[in-house]
Amino acid sequence: MRFLSVFFFLFLSLLSVSLPVFSEHYISEDEKFYIDRFNFSGEFPDMETMEIHAQRKKRVHFDASGEFPQLESIVYNGSFGFLRAKLTGNYPELTSLAFACSSCKMDLDFRGNWYQNTTISVSNESEPLTLTFPKNVGVIVHTKVSTKGKVVLEGDFEKRGRGIWNKTYHNSLVGIAPITLVFEVRSGSGGTITLR
Repeated sequence: MRFLSVFFFLFLSLLSVSLPVFSEHYISEDEKFYIDRFNFSGEFPDMETMEIHAQRKKRVHFDASGEFPQLESIVYNGSFGFLRAKLTGNYPELTSLAFACSSCKMDLDFRGNWYQNTTISVSNESEPLTLTFPKNVGVIVHTKVSTKGKVVLEGDFEKRGRGIWNKTYHNSLVGIAPITLVFEVRSGSGGTITLR
């Protein structure tokens, strides 16, 4: 009996010491330090193309809220984790954007100043995609989801045409506003696409 009480005492003391190390709160606090930031919030008068290769980055904040008078294209390649992109700058020459990830939760804000019709491609395999659109331009969104995926509408969008996995959505400014952004959004295996 004495051996059992000593064993029980040692077991509890080891357990109480190790609990904070493995708790979820500790791990999430520790992971907050590993955010890779790509900050383009200033002025970039000579930049014509922007390519971000973040395949080995787990959490990425991509801020392109600056002035880009010559920028024509943006390409972002990622793999897993979380991407928060803020495209709220001035883009007089921008006509092509591509965001491609394999399994990355994506929150993309496109509320910048757009001066030309632009084609934007967003693809992901299994995590949710959230796209926030500007309110002063026409927006056409062509979506492709798998059998487990779905499209959630939170803005001024109407479904056009028929389709099970391939659907097209328009906002009310298509054909009225002089600028139209055309999005090709693909979610491979069960990711939810949210349009705001």
